[in-house]
Amino acid sequence: MVDGPAISSEDSQGAYPNFLYEKFEGVPVDYLVAMVYDNQYAYQSGVAVAPNQWTIDCSNWMISKISDINRIVIGMPSFGYYGPSGTHTITEDTKEQSESMPGFSTASRDSGSFEMMWTSGGVFYDYQDQQGMDSKRSLIESLGILHISVWHLGGNDWFSN
Repeated sequence: MVDGPAISSEDSQGAYPNFLYEKFEGVPVDYLVAMVYDNQYAYQSGVAVAPNQWTIDCSNWMISKISDINRIVIGMPSFGYYGPSGTHTITEDTKEQSESMPGFSTASRDSGSFEMMWTSGGVFYDYQDQQGMDSKRSLIESLGILHISVWHLGGNDWFSN
């Protein structure tokens, strides 16, 4: 198994010029994992860990580069983060930790990522719950990808089945 970056387009491929998924064609590697999370580090606090469109684009990129879809694994998140809105000061956390943060009960589901989000006192919060996990898994599976890995920090929900 080889873990690689989340690449969604020619532009994002440019950030990884020496990592080409297609170079693994014919190489005896069972699975190629695209780690499709940590989007917040590319932007700033206030965005999803794994937006749905980015997940779709990264998955489709993998499908276009790897001829055997059964070798493709999409890594998805089961964690969250918080940080002052609009900054690059980001702290990853778990749902369990998020539950103790101010304003937790005001979190609402972001339809563009299935993640739970809220802002309190100028700090943005994000976490993944079971419903979000199930929805993200269904999204990935709807693309024909049946292998999923989960970046899980502990203290988080898991799939319902």
